[in-house]
This record gives sequence, structure tokens and C-alpha cells, in this order.
Amino acid sequence: MRRCATDRGGFSAVEMIVTVAGMLTLASIAVPVMREQLAVFELHGAARQVAADLSRARMRAVAENRRYRIAYSGAQYQLEKDVDGTYEAQGAPGLLPSGVSLSIDPDPDVTFRPSGWVDTDALVSIIVANGYGSTKAVTVTFGGQVSVGDVAE
Repeated sequence: MRRCATDRGGFSAVEMIVTVAGMLTLASIAVPVMREQLAVFELHGAARQVAADLSRARMRAVAENRRYRIAYSGAQYQLEKDVDGTYEAQGAPGLLPSGVSLSIDPDPDVTFRPSGWVDTDALVSIIVANGYGSTKAVTVTFGGQVSVGDVAE
């Protein structure tokens, strides 16, 4: 017995168009959400990077018994060592991811003494932000302890 031509498997053109249209609709919804989530991941990574570099500066200040600081300028920062009253750059500057910015209160430079303590007797707060309104706070106590957390409202 022979089969009819209409019994063949496969999809019709209308079924394919409906399926592709559905996939495009889902993709148009998912892409902006994924972009925002990627920006949040970059923000968290940038905050951890800033905290790690601050901790590294503190450890080097204690280990070498001299002042170290992190000097911030725009979207980059530099580890600097005090050599006879003049700060010299140590290594390549650190760069923040694109779209991530930071602001520092009270001073744009965080300087660690040979004791590991910070030069200021106030809490240093570094706010790391992205273009989607998400923020993280990197805080440095006057004792030199570095932590990452949410911004206190």
C-alpha cells in the first residue's frame, strides 16, 4: 500500500513563522534583563576588586614598614608607595569596568600607615555604582579593615 503525499513529517511554513516569532519575542524580553544582570555582576566584581586592592595596599604597608596609598582618578586607580616623602606608582593602574564609577568620602586617596591604620580618623566610604542605579559600598575603618556591603540608606 502506498502512502499519500500529505502523510510526510515536517513543519509547514506557518508553523515555522509562528515558532520563530515566539522565539524573537522571548529574546526581545530577555536581552535587556540579561544586560542589567551583567551590569550587576560587573558592579559586584568591581567592588570586590577595589576592596582586594585596598587590602593589598594595607598588607604591603605593614610588610614594608612604609606608607602605601591607593590614588583614585576617574575610572582608574593606582597603588603608590611612599619613598622619602614622594609617592611612586607600583605596577599598572587598575581599571574599573566600563559603566562603573566610584566616589570617595572623605578623600580621593586612601593612605595606609606602616601600622596598617588609615591616615584619616574617619570611616572611608567608597561608593561603586553602575548606570542601572545599583550601588555597593567599600568601607575602610580607621583601623584599616576593608569590607564590601550594600549602601546604607
